[in-house]
Amino acid sequence: MVNQAAYNLDIRQHESLLHKDQARLHEVKINDLASCFKDRNGHIGKQLLETEGRAIPLLHDGSKYYLKIHKPTDKELDMYPIIELTSPLPWDRQSQLASLKRSKRKLNEYSKEQIKDWSERLGQIPGFITKKTLGSTIQFVDTVEAETRIMPHWHFKVRMPSLRPRGCQEGFHSDTFFSDTRSRRGFECRQVFVDAKSSYTYVDMMKGKGYAPSALRSIIRDVAAPSYIHCDNAYEEVLGE
Repeated sequence: MVNQAAYNLDIRQHESLLHKDQARLHEVKINDLASCFKDRNGHIGKQLLETEGRAIPLLHDGSKYYLKIHKPTDKELDMYPIIELTSPLPWDRQSQLASLKRSKRKLNEYSKEQIKDWSERLGQIPGFITKKTLGSTIQFVDTVEAETRIMPHWHFKVRMPSLRPRGCQEGFHSDTFFSDTRSRRGFECRQVFVDAKSSYTYVDMMKGKGYAPSALRSIIRDVAAPSYIHCDNAYEEVLGE
């Protein structure tokens, strides 16, 4: 989705320009180096847009980069996610660029209470050393993302993702299968998980049956946390980690 865009219904109109700075000010990363070229480090150009964890490839005709677009249908609006390429706020390039240039604090702007507080945090060092420390560290930080972001990200992210894994409604049947020969990487068996409803199968290679708990963590990390696990009463299945 491009905010503040003009839509021309004329069928003879084939192009619409997007200012790269307007997209970049909305935290959109633009790599406008064509894949037929290399940068100074020898890396091939990515030729894409990156935003909200998604990569959108760009087309290149030798003179410009572009995207093929069409008017979306109601079905497409319901089926596909909406990705913003520009901010919904009015675009004032000069004021927005000025907001990114955060003024640095001078040493004489710190009060005695702040110097004392920082001195205690830094291990009861003398005041003049505290001032030099502040002048040699945070003064080099030109911008802080939390202070310069024009529009905050519209999503909630957990602080500890490992404590909130994805979940699924189906349960899985699981058992350990052994092989007659050991692989070159030392695997002797595998833990197989089969979805009770869709028959989706997930296999995790193991060096021994004692790694069954690790296989369970793998399917939770790679697929989702099953609603239940149906297995036999083997020790590694019920009394493992």
